[in-house]
Amino acid sequence: MAGQRILVVDDDSQIVKVCTKALRASGFVVESSLDGREAIALLREKKFDLLIVNLMMPDIDGFEILRIAR
Repeated sequence: MAGQRILVVDDDSQIVKVCTKALRASGFVVESSLDGREAIALLREKKFDLLIVNLMMPDIDGFEILRIAR
């Protein structure tokens, strides 16, 4: 599984930092976003194997991000 691409999306920078650090230490390629609009832009330009998304965010909720990703 190492080398797979993961997108972490959360409006809490500490959660993003901890998740990113742990996943990278396990060999994953990780990108992150602190808001939904940026996450959607990343999804449109890159392919990810897994999304880790906060469902309750202020601008665009995680459900909308997942709907667009699908």
